[in-house]
Amino acid sequence: MKGSAVIVCRVSSASFYEPSIPVWLTPFEATLEGQRRQLILWWPVAFGAGVIAYFTLSSEPSLLVAGVCALFGALLLVASPKALLSVSFPMMLIAAMLLGGAMATLRTAHVGAPVLSGPVATTVEGRIREVSRSASGNPRIELDQVILYERHAQPARVRIALVGNRAPITLRPGDCVRLHARLSPPSPPVEPGGYDFRRHAFFEQLGALGYTTTPVLKRSTCAGGWGITLLRWRHDISRGIQSRMEGRTGAFAAAILVGDRANLPVDTLEALRASNLAHLLAISGLHMGLVSGFVFFALRKALALSPRISLTYNTKKIAAVAAFFAALAFLAISGASVATQRAFIMVTVVFGAVLLDRPPFTLRAVALAATLILLWRPESVLSAGFQMSFAATAALVATFEQLRRYAWWRDAERGFVSRFRPVLALIIASLVAGFATAPFGAFHFNQSASYGLIANLLTVPVMSLFVMPAGVVAALLAPFGLEGLALMAMGVGIEWILRVAETVASLPGATRAIPMGPPIALALIVAGGLWLILWRGAGRVLGLAPMLLALPLWATHPRPDILISADARVVGVLTEEGRALSARRGSGFAVETWAEHDAQPISRETAVGLWTGQRGRDQAVWDFATGTRLIWSREGTPNCSDRDVVVTPSQTRPNGCQTITPDDLRHGGVSVFVTPNGFELRYPRADNRPWAPQ
Repeated sequence: MKGSAVIVCRVSSASFYEPSIPVWLTPFEATLEGQRRQLILWWPVAFGAGVIAYFTLSSEPSLLVAGVCALFGALLLVASPKALLSVSFPMMLIAAMLLGGAMATLRTAHVGAPVLSGPVATTVEGRIREVSRSASGNPRIELDQVILYERHAQPARVRIALVGNRAPITLRPGDCVRLHARLSPPSPPVEPGGYDFRRHAFFEQLGALGYTTTPVLKRSTCAGGWGITLLRWRHDISRGIQSRMEGRTGAFAAAILVGDRANLPVDTLEALRASNLAHLLAISGLHMGLVSGFVFFALRKALALSPRISLTYNTKKIAAVAAFFAALAFLAISGASVATQRAFIMVTVVFGAVLLDRPPFTLRAVALAATLILLWRPESVLSAGFQMSFAATAALVATFEQLRRYAWWRDAERGFVSRFRPVLALIIASLVAGFATAPFGAFHFNQSASYGLIANLLTVPVMSLFVMPAGVVAALLAPFGLEGLALMAMGVGIEWILRVAETVASLPGATRAIPMGPPIALALIVAGGLWLILWRGAGRVLGLAPMLLALPLWATHPRPDILISADARVVGVLTEEGRALSARRGSGFAVETWAEHDAQPISRETAVGLWTGQRGRDQAVWDFATGTRLIWSREGTPNCSDRDVVVTPSQTRPNGCQTITPDDLRHGGVSVFVTPNGFELRYPRADNRPWAPQ
């Protein structure tokens, strides 16, 4: 026999499995078979769903329950490869959800730290970990190694604003200080369903917040090890940058290189937010990618100049290793915030794929990065940063994977697309990222930037090709004292970005206010988006159904007729012009948040002027067309009927009417809906969780 014969046997998977599965499972099995390569991508989705399910519980599960869930999930993982695909895939999803809930429980137990039980004015000692500025522009310090005088509970960390001190901050990380401050526990939601800052503070081990109007006494520099040394080094780098680049330009450079926003002017921050350019300040995927990418491509091009090196060694992998260490150094000097750590993990996955000769930008790489982050910090799934980052990344990777399937995009003839591919890619990337992150921005921040696409098209190329490369060059030249020219070039690019932000923010209708939406609407949008990205074939279009359903749910979601602040000092009544306020002062954060949730961002002075009812020092009254009244009473003893609702900061409950006292508000602000028969009161969830004790 000449040559060789190769016999290929093809066995139909359907006929192979047919004897062992019911007929009704066959179509499902066939459908999953077509999605086999995609099924692993659903793992982080199910894991994150398990974490979210944990956070929806009304009471904390025990570690024993978490251990049982983890063990059962592990057993399902072991058993799932041996089952049919139609059985193993659901088993994998259930296992991922159980493991997600178990990891979240363990994480909560690990980070648990004392939380202040109530407001107190006391002397505080501690070591400065971070120096920043509050939203109102006051200097702010975060302390660890905390000692509160005359208090039994000692929080692990406290954050204190230095009110009235607008001078440049001279304090540094590692300084031991003593001061007298008024502290309070982290605040509950301002209304039912609102953002729970207590949960965020719990996972940051932030047990108290407050302010001081007295001078801060610097005692000494505390011993702190390499962590504090790194923080002081980062602080010194920031001051060095701002000494060479004055004003807002230097403050912006310090923000994007070392994460120090302490001296960034408030009006500049507002302009960046209104133009949808605030993401340029957050050291996340964009910055980490630009730094590591610049090092990767620059080193690879440099090594290619030597024929001997390029022919002897794999310069691509050498550049990948160098880029990884550049990303690690950037992580260290930037402050290692949660967003930066997330970006570093994604960059590590990308360069790991390069070292393993695997495609670096795939949905599998995104899924791996998401899994690692959720294993390490499960609570991240609830944060706007995590949601927006992975929404943009997954949508971009999926979009360009799809584009590579089309010949016109590959443009083998080197025609129009080849000549303008960078510009087209930038426009497409900006559009896709904008659409992918818009629902999360609307849900978490209640606004969208009308001209964000234009602003990003004008600034992101400058950031990518000019500002960040100049920053890397300045860092490399700084040890030799030659960074001046690179910082000057960086400053030119930053000034362009800031001018674009101010111009776009000043345009009419630059921002659109969006009312608070129900969580189910965002969940439907996420579910639909995930289906569009992860499913293959004609069934992908089904992902549009839940997204379209979410729109009317969001649009028709009612706002409360009355909102009551958690300290019972202010009530707000919804009117056509905005929410009318009963008091001229007090509960400032709650009032601002109410206006954002109502999509009616009016000033406090205007809101106070909308109050048309009786208002005095000790009592305020609003009459409704239904014949009912809202009464705010300082003493809690007004004349009222069973159709009235009384709000009082005292504990007195007058007879004959519904009364809301501080006891009713300990879990957060209360919302009230006016009905023909009176009032419908809705309270925040009274969960017994470590961050929301009874």
